[in-house]
Amino acid sequence: MRTSKLLRLGAMAILVGFLCVAGVSAQGPPTVDGLLDQEVYDFLEYYDVEPAGEQWPAPGTMYRYEGDDYCYYAFVVDTDHSDNVYAESDQAYLQEAGWNYPTEVSGHEFGSLVGSDDMVFNIECDVSATRTETYDGVKLDYLDDCDGQPGVYFEGVSSYEAGTSADKSCGDDVNEPIHDVSTSLYWNMTSSGWNGCAPEPEYNCDRESHSPPFDYNQTSGSYWEWRMIYEFSVPKFSPDKCCTVTQARAHVSGSKDGGTDWHQDPTAVRLASFAASGRIMLLTLPLALALALGTAGLLWVTRRHT
Repeated sequence: MRTSKLLRLGAMAILVGFLCVAGVSAQGPPTVDGLLDQEVYDFLEYYDVEPAGEQWPAPGTMYRYEGDDYCYYAFVVDTDHSDNVYAESDQAYLQEAGWNYPTEVSGHEFGSLVGSDDMVFNIECDVSATRTETYDGVKLDYLDDCDGQPGVYFEGVSSYEAGTSADKSCGDDVNEPIHDVSTSLYWNMTSSGWNGCAPEPEYNCDRESHSPPFDYNQTSGSYWEWRMIYEFSVPKFSPDKCCTVTQARAHVSGSKDGGTDWHQDPTAVRLASFAASGRIMLLTLPLALALALGTAGLLWVTRRHT
């Protein structure tokens, strides 16, 4: 009787450890870092649109996670429309990602993504059965380069902001009712480890002149997010309901003319996000503890009966 109970406890401990890894959503809300935790977020809406200028939405997918106090949103732009691939003159590289510009055009540069690119959302929040707070035209800048701007000093190191409310400037606040915000290009420039250096002559160790080689995520031990992602959180105005968030329009400086929609493995995205934010430690510690307890229990039972 006691033996079977110990066996069950050992097996349960091992199972709990594996669930700590498999059941990511049980770890709580996503970290707003500009990466998409695919297993945490729920699909909300797909925007199947043909962009026709700045007053149109961008094609892509909206995701949402409902927490206790905040709701979290992530909009992922379709990679056959635009992405985080850029280079000043490496046309062969750009064409691999579907940037099929004519050869006389310089290409999709870092400057196309910085300053002017943004996404605008309309947000409606039910405060009560008879009262709704409406926030129209909530703009999130994709990335601002703060280095060298008047009144902004970063000791000579280029610094960036994402999700603020004004183009080509830094130090702005985010628009209400946004709480936390980040973008995938902000992640890339601050957390990916990319320094602009590679053996090929097209790279000059300037990370703003060329995005990484396409095998960077497999060879560097770091992670570059190729997709354009806007991620943000909004407080819950009602304890049992998220605000309604819709994409109103987007400014994308240059979009692909044809090309192939190429995807990243969501698991790789999630694990890279965990490793960079320290959340991988939260997963591995319960797993290690559960495996240790379960193994010790099974070994004890085996020794008692041999």
